[in-house]
This record gives sequence, structure tokens and C-alpha cells, in this order.
Amino acid sequence: MRALLRNHIVDVFVWVDDALPKRVRPGAESILSNSEIVTILIWDGLTESHQNLREIYDWIVREYKDCFPKATSLPELCGTLP
Repeated sequence: MRALLRNHIVDVFVWVDDALPKRVRPGAESILSNSEIVTILIWDGLTESHQNLREIYDWIVREYKDCFPKATSLPELCGTLP
């Protein structure tokens, strides 16, 4: 049994959101916030360890769509990376 449960992703997000500096980037608004992107990458490393962004995106859409409803396409997600 895994030590981390699905609902712990919220705890990771809160920790990440509090830790990251709040910066406004010029240009178009991002699809996902920096905190959401970092949370996805940390959560992947803690629970699944996918090999590339396509695998991470497919996993998020399949398993965590309710947590990240704005993650609508991989190009949009990659376009938000700082």
C-alpha cells in the first residue's frame, strides 16, 4: 500500500503555492499556474515517475482531471512552462 493517498495532492499544492514567489509574467495568461505545474511534477516523482511530459499529461488527465480541470491539452500545458 502506498503511503501517499490521492487527497494528499492538495497538501502538496498548498506547500508549493506557499513556497513559490508570486510573480506576474508579461504576456498571455498561463493555462496552469506555476504552482500547479510544480505540484504535478512533484506528485509524479513521488507516486509514479513517468518518463516524459506526454506520459505525465496522460496520467493527469486520466487520474486527476478533477484536480487540474484546466489541463486540456499537452501543447497548452507545455506552453505554460517558464
